[in-house]
Amino acid sequence: MSSYIQDTADLLRSLDGICVPPGSLLVAVDVEALYNSIPHDRGVGVVEGFLSERGPGASAYNRFILDLLLFILTNNIFLFDRSHYIQMKHPENYHIQNQSIVTEFIILGFTHSSRVQLAIAVIFLLIYIVTLLGNVLILLLIFTDSNLHSPMYFFLKNLSFIEVCYVSVTIPTVLNAYFSESDRISFVGCATQMYFFLFLGTAECYLLAVMAYDRYAAICNPLHYSAIMSMSACTKMVAGTWISGILLSLANTSYIFSLPYCGPNEIDHFFCDTPPVISLACADTSMVETDLFAYTVMVVIVSFIIVLISYTRIVHAILHIRSSAGRKKAFSTCASHITSVCLFFGTGAFMYLRPKSSHSPESDKIIALLYSVITPLLNPVIYSLRNREVKSSLQKLMNRNIISKI
Repeated sequence: MSSYIQDTADLLRSLDGICVPPGSLLVAVDVEALYNSIPHDRGVGVVEGFLSERGPGASAYNRFILDLLLFILTNNIFLFDRSHYIQMKHPENYHIQNQSIVTEFIILGFTHSSRVQLAIAVIFLLIYIVTLLGNVLILLLIFTDSNLHSPMYFFLKNLSFIEVCYVSVTIPTVLNAYFSESDRISFVGCATQMYFFLFLGTAECYLLAVMAYDRYAAICNPLHYSAIMSMSACTKMVAGTWISGILLSLANTSYIFSLPYCGPNEIDHFFCDTPPVISLACADTSMVETDLFAYTVMVVIVSFIIVLISYTRIVHAILHIRSSAGRKKAFSTCASHITSVCLFFGTGAFMYLRPKSSHSPESDKIIALLYSVITPLLNPVIYSLRNREVKSSLQKLMNRNIISKI
């Protein structure tokens, strides 16, 4: 009889004509959940030991067979009743189950206590309102005051617009979970939220680097500043930050959501951030994690290096200014930007460049809270309290409103 049996009909055809001795018992043996019942390392090890007996001449073919076997063991996806399923070995035990593809995620947020949820929702609502008002006020001042129509404030205007969008991506999820009593987000909705979060975060990183270069040009090349930072050059730089954010985040998000997600579907976070979403994937995520690390280096580290080089030259130039008043004025023009850079880059790098073993849901939430919520809240304060021109423009706007009321 053939060692390979296609199905029951094939078995019956094979048995046809075979003489079965009286008193014999026909026994059928099948393997249930074969791929999932084999521990990956042991299964590959046994096959590798068998293939090694073929001699060194077949080593290239052996490597290919072992790689193919590991791929099959970890990615056995099949179609049944017009739905896709994946057979997988549960990470905590060897009980196997066929799990359906996830169509929605559950955002766990910060707590399950209704009283604490109410307090968190109120706090987030207040932060959202204050953040919107602060950044919109900066936009209004820059648009209405001709004294603020300079490259530095052109970049600040874009930064404030990014911050408005940034908090609008994350905070409404927290508010929706409480006020509408719905903690669920669709698969597409989660991917969309992650895309815009990465897109805006990438654009902000590169914009902060551009702002550092602007300060370098103003302090180290004051005579050529107008030519270096012309409106055309500024527009191209800002366009570059937005385009980079669009393309890089699209590639990264597409890669993450091309992974199979078959359950569980609970995201232990307050929005669809990359580390908690990747942890739910039903396949090997090492390549995606490597890609995310490279993405972080390309965005955060490269931007920070540009900032570091710019401010190294700025400090060198300032130290050569003879008057203390001149040094103080030069430092004051950079103080706001340095504060913003430390807040955003520090928390972002700590979140995405840490080893996977050091991640925990609670610490991830706190760190994400700092760079996604607190930084947009503080930026209007940082750039207004430490900036004489902004404070002067704000005072003129308030006086204008008071006079108009009189």
